[in-house]
Amino acid sequence: VVRGCASFVRMVVLFRTASCGRVFPFWRECIEDPWEIPDPRLIFRVIHVLGSLRQLLNGCSLLAQYRWPRDGATKTRGHRQLYLRARIRAAGIPLHFARGLLKYVVLVNSRYERAWIEGVTNFFRALVLIPISAWSLDRQWRTAGTDPVPRATQRGPCFPRLCSKAPAHFDSVDGWTPG
Repeated sequence: VVRGCASFVRMVVLFRTASCGRVFPFWRECIEDPWEIPDPRLIFRVIHVLGSLRQLLNGCSLLAQYRWPRDGATKTRGHRQLYLRARIRAAGIPLHFARGLLKYVVLVNSRYERAWIEGVTNFFRALVLIPISAWSLDRQWRTAGTDPVPRATQRGPCFPRLCSKAPAHFDSVDGWTPG
């Protein structure tokens, strides 16, 4: 529930940034000029609106998982919201990549130019953090079924030290059964 509420707070911040720009403190007057067509910052406001929508979906998914804890779980797959949230997270990859790229292409040598670290941070989120997070949620969905452990069979070679500790009912794909 706390993570869902945090997503809603991020949604509000992103939407405020989209509608008013980088205005701080929040009670200051909005800067509405970038909503006019020739302004190079317009594309960033559109990306912030999409990011705000992404945070809304993420928060709703977290609250839905809390509200319906067994929804969509099968013997071999986890909660349906894990699947959906992995895709919601993955939607952040093109958003952050576009933010980073556009900061170097559109804003460079303009009065709106950003520090180089902002673009690097966007690329790092797009190419490292968000893919790991999305992969983790997807893997959790694929492996968190309702069957008792072990749910999966061994794949690949079995090393003697590890196989000797395997349960008696453990069987691998190639037919090897511990003795």
